[in-house]
Amino acid sequence: CDDLAGHTQTRAREAVLTVSVRGLIEIHEVHVYLVVGDLDVVLRGEVAVGLLKVLQAVNPHFGGGEGVAPGDDTGALVLEVGFLDNVKDFLIAKCTGKCTMTQDSAFATLLYDTRKGKEGWSKTVADIFKVNMDHLPPIIKSTDNVGGITAKAAEQLGLKEGTAVFGGGGDASLIGVGAGASSMGKTHIYMGTSGWVSTVVPPKMLVDTSAMIAAITGASEKSSNYFAELETAGKCVEWVKNHLALDEVGIYMDKHDVTEADTETKYTSLYTYLQDVIKTVPAGSNGVVFVPWFHGNRCPFEAPNARAMFFNMNLETGKSDLIRAVVEGVCFHLRWMLEAQEKKIKGSEAIRFVGGGALGDATCQILADVTGRTVETVNHHVTVRVPVACVPIVVES
Repeated sequence: CDDLAGHTQTRAREAVLTVSVRGLIEIHEVHVYLVVGDLDVVLRGEVAVGLLKVLQAVNPHFGGGEGVAPGDDTGALVLEVGFLDNVKDFLIAKCTGKCTMTQDSAFATLLYDTRKGKEGWSKTVADIFKVNMDHLPPIIKSTDNVGGITAKAAEQLGLKEGTAVFGGGGDASLIGVGAGASSMGKTHIYMGTSGWVSTVVPPKMLVDTSAMIAAITGASEKSSNYFAELETAGKCVEWVKNHLALDEVGIYMDKHDVTEADTETKYTSLYTYLQDVIKTVPAGSNGVVFVPWFHGNRCPFEAPNARAMFFNMNLETGKSDLIRAVVEGVCFHLRWMLEAQEKKIKGSEAIRFVGGGALGDATCQILADVTGRTVETVNHHVTVRVPVACVPIVVES
């Protein structure tokens, strides 16, 4: 943090903190990931005061001057920013010292022009939202080699200096590639924290506003992904684990390894145990219905205030019924999105299923039964124990 300096000044009733940065810093709380230049971002009130305290904790001499008084609603924090980036591209910049953004990341800003021959930042949209074009980084392809990893980053990551760092892509762009569902017309379903149905389509504008589905830019310029999303999918199963299963089965309080009792050593985690519990309940969960809207609903209708619920419980309903109902509810919602997609396009008959949910054979069977499709999973699932944004680091032979 030796390259971080700052001062404060007071204009009228507005206390202003000006930050001058000659390097890259990350400030997650205010969603500013690259700070290297001359864009003024004004933050007020408690956010400004809180960030000032963080900076002063790093450097007690930071912000020398009148300061920003705690609780002063007129207080403002001004950050001087060169390029604005997301997390993945920020990490690439930390690795290479070069600020870039891949096409899929640029698309997600809503400032990207997807029209053929005009691909790039849209000055028209940028002007509408008063975004300075000089603060938008160069756009690259997912397959572009951004540059070699710096000596400092190589030491921190345990890699060889000069290792090639590629643009990569976000989860919505690369999960289908990793699942082997990247050719035209291929459909994959993802069940992780969230859930989605994605089908590869030609790179043209394709939108269904009535169902909140649209074709989004992916890892390849030759295709797009027709994308429908559910906010909470596997997160619903996590809720079941924490609030239903763990309350009932005290032996599994470890939350990870179910190996305490000799009779249960075949279970490597509580999730694998729940798969066997689900199999004991008949299809239909004895009439219990669950809607998976813990964080509202996005597709095929937008309802941010909608919430999850169980329906049709009776005096005989048990926790095992509720557990299966949650998995069935998620799978039925995924089918709902699949059917909404197929009003516009034709997906593949065989669906590639990926994500944490695909690790359970009972969940795979339920999805196949609910959709009436052949459900395929990959042979080897890989657990990533580092932030997914680090994936763009690729070693060339």
